[in-house]
Amino acid sequence: MTLFFSGSNSRRIRSAKIVQRCRIGMDTAYCRDAGRLRAAALDLGVKHVKERKAFGVTIGWFQGIQHRLADLFAAGEGARLLVLRAAWARKNEMGEAADLATMALLFLADLSFKTCREALQFHGGYGYTLDFDIQLYIRRAKTWPLSIGDLRSEYQRLAARMYPE
Repeated sequence: MTLFFSGSNSRRIRSAKIVQRCRIGMDTAYCRDAGRLRAAALDLGVKHVKERKAFGVTIGWFQGIQHRLADLFAAGEGARLLVLRAAWARKNEMGEAADLATMALLFLADLSFKTCREALQFHGGYGYTLDFDIQLYIRRAKTWPLSIGDLRSEYQRLAARMYPE
């Protein structure tokens, strides 16, 4: 793998170790942003279910809504632990740091979109309008993984590293 830098001090880096450390850093930074996006979308969803009423009660009172929120919160805690483990492995320069960072990246990319999608469902049709911020969050959750590249290739790269032939 070759990494190019632009500018007056541009140079070509072929060292796999340097490229891998840069990649781990980018994955970790994306995880931080995706985690914040997920948490903000969950906060918007919780705030809305506490305010919105249906059948004379707030919709947060319904068990189905509560279970969905609990699942999103539990998955978020799991993602947080995975990101912390990846960051710890990177700091201690462990061999599994790249794999953990990629796992965290893939898990959080999926989870942030799922959380935004659920929060949008809590908002109902209003969530698609420009009056509610959740429409911005779902757009970000959908497009941020595309800035990294094709996630299918990330899954394939991870599988090749985890289970070499």
